[in-house]
Amino acid sequence: MKLIRYGKPGKEKPGVLDHDGKLRDLSGVVSDIGPEQLSPKGLAKLAKVNLAKLPLVRGKPRFGVPFTGATKFVAIGLNYSDHAAETGNPIPTEPIIFHKTLSSMQGPNDDVMLPKNSVKTDWEIELGIVMGSRASYVTKRDALSYVAGYVMANDVSERAFQMERGGLWDKGKGCDTFGPLGPWLVTTDEVPNPQKRPRPQAMMLGHDILSKAAHRLLAAAGAEAAIAHCVAQALLEADLLGHDTHGLALLAAYVDELRAGRMRGSGRAEVLREKASVALWDGHRLAGPWLVEQAMQWALERARQHGAAHVVVRRSHHIAALAAYLEAPARAGFLVHLCCSDPNTASVAPFGGTSAVITPNPMAWAWPASPDPIMIDVSASITTNGMSARLSSAQSPEQQPYAWWLDADGHPSHDPRVLQTKPAGSILPLGGLEAGHKGFGLGLMVEAMTAGLAAHGRADPPEGWGASLHVQVLDPEAFGSIQAFERQMSHLAAQCRASPSPAGKPAVRMPGERGLQRKRKQLSDGMELHPSILPGLDRCAKDLGFETFLF
Repeated sequence: MKLIRYGKPGKEKPGVLDHDGKLRDLSGVVSDIGPEQLSPKGLAKLAKVNLAKLPLVRGKPRFGVPFTGATKFVAIGLNYSDHAAETGNPIPTEPIIFHKTLSSMQGPNDDVMLPKNSVKTDWEIELGIVMGSRASYVTKRDALSYVAGYVMANDVSERAFQMERGGLWDKGKGCDTFGPLGPWLVTTDEVPNPQKRPRPQAMMLGHDILSKAAHRLLAAAGAEAAIAHCVAQALLEADLLGHDTHGLALLAAYVDELRAGRMRGSGRAEVLREKASVALWDGHRLAGPWLVEQAMQWALERARQHGAAHVVVRRSHHIAALAAYLEAPARAGFLVHLCCSDPNTASVAPFGGTSAVITPNPMAWAWPASPDPIMIDVSASITTNGMSARLSSAQSPEQQPYAWWLDADGHPSHDPRVLQTKPAGSILPLGGLEAGHKGFGLGLMVEAMTAGLAAHGRADPPEGWGASLHVQVLDPEAFGSIQAFERQMSHLAAQCRASPSPAGKPAVRMPGERGLQRKRKQLSDGMELHPSILPGLDRCAKDLGFETFLF
């Protein structure tokens, strides 16, 4: 429930939000929302109320403090490690406890009165915990059973009073109106575990709208039309398949690279060597998706003639998600393989080492089968740079359940932020602590297939964010025939799907199956974007002179 007290100061009535977010009057059920109503017995009574039968509250009334009858307003200072770091203070060995006065409590939108001679007043948004039962010497195990609910608390502070004039913090914290609360109290049935934040809701948007918006930004940043279209489609394809750290999440960075001249938005690759079905190109920092598309087209044509083809491209810019390039050639009847490395940076340590030497070095394969192609896109590391960055930049980074990283001393870590320390930590190879020699070996193979064959890699000076890539195409028709190939691969897929799963576990699915299902659904219902993506693209659009990313 979301409990509210509404009305003029001193004359508030009890209310509740219904399931449609409409305010309903509770005064026919309870006289107020106080200690009696917030006790376990009182909350149980309120939970039985049929909200749809309560009177609707018309208009836009003032919201007051969503409860009454408080006897203490206790606050904890420096309660997050990041907060302590911001203030330059060590993490406290004991909780820093201070009190705000009861007269500081007021409604969430009421005016805050600055005290006389105030020079450094600010505020922070905090989680307020409302106790519904009298508590004394409570064990950690039983603590949440005393909680009635949670409220948004604005902690207003006069920092000069608090920190610069000696004495207790209270004089800078407890001024009248310095504790706005609300707009509502959320009961514990809606927030069973306040330490576990719900996943932010994703945005749902049409593919065509996003395609046009992405193309517009890339063109405004200097990409010629064909390249802008190609890059936009590659990023959207990654999002459609569920690789959302390598889809539109990269667009703002790509635009920055174009504007800075570190990514080229026009021109063609230089052909360094070419034989019947083998080629080496220099990408000269052209947009990676464009180079992949050009290399794929060249390899498909040569594979039709010779049965197999390889293109290696050095000095490409970043190429986004390999999965984005797999479906079309596989549906056309070809077996394709892509892999890439970035010789300009390092984030993965060799198995048994502590300093990063290589990158996650993704590799991908796809081939025709029934009913859909098999599509594999994996890294030689246990996670990627993109996912590590997203986890690190979350509003409140949390420890991850698995030790995917090593700190700079080689100790296993659950915290992706070890990649940002000095000296930096590293990502573990695929296989982790127990079997990372396998991922390490695969990573080295990708280095050989890309930088080695390109004759350009880690032995050369770094040039910035980029890639060395290898595109391989095989035509089954040149071997045992496409019909025989599909018969074997479809039979194998059927055998895998028929393998029984343990009780209560989902059925076996083939690589790429879930991604293609997600793609079909998103093309039908709208694309699901991670909530962090659009705000960044809006900022990028404003830098280019547009009001917003979407139009």
